[in-house]
Amino acid sequence: MKCPTCGTEGNEAYCLSCGQQLTGPGNRDTLTNLGLANWGQRVGASLIDYLVLLAPLIILKVLLGSVVGAVALVILEAAYFVTQWLMYDGRTVGNRVVRTQVRDETTGGAITNKQALWRYFYLEVAIIFEIVGAGAKAPTLLLLALAYFLVDLFFPLWDPRNQTLHDKLAKTIVVVAP
Repeated sequence: MKCPTCGTEGNEAYCLSCGQQLTGPGNRDTLTNLGLANWGQRVGASLIDYLVLLAPLIILKVLLGSVVGAVALVILEAAYFVTQWLMYDGRTVGNRVVRTQVRDETTGGAITNKQALWRYFYLEVAIIFEIVGAGAKAPTLLLLALAYFLVDLFFPLWDPRNQTLHDKLAKTIVVVAP
């Protein structure tokens, strides 16, 4: 088996060169051979991340109003998620707590800047629809936002690689961290 971090070949549970865990509990990804994070881990990481962002959300909405505050929140969230994924080996605060990380779906390696940006954009599609729908008083956009959010949230329950829609579109997977 090839280590997704350094490329060393081996048949051990851990890479002999860099120490990356090559096998782990749970469902294994057939392409990268990494242990896939389950739905509970993914939801737990997300809840923790949004708890981290809760105080800034409240402050921004109070100071700037609902629509402008929501736009400011999207910018704050983009900075939080993209920076965390890129600087901490695919791990936000929530990922670190539940021991998961975001990886490239093909190689199992670290995600690129482009993947991080697209993953965030697709993660926030529902919020973007909600902001536009609320500003334009368009209930159809609000319903689309809710539909996208629910499908994205529950998609890992039936997907063989436990991917959400935002994972599929950004070409990422979430795995159990070493």
